[in-house]
Amino acid sequence: MLEDAPLKHAFTEHDKRRISELAARNREAKLTDAELEELDNFIKIGDMLALLQSKARKAMKLAT
Repeated sequence: MLEDAPLKHAFTEHDKRRISELAARNREAKLTDAELEELDNFIKIGDMLALLQSKARKAMKLAT
């Protein structure tokens, strides 16, 4: 569906592996400052994409 498109292509497989790696290292409290910033940026992007997806769903619902 069109409203799912923003998240479907949000992160590449490489990105997903990197997020998983960073999250695992974060749980162990082993992230450098740069890695923590990188993980935070991935989280912010995910949040923005989720918001866009929500708005797209709302717009599609209002259009039908």
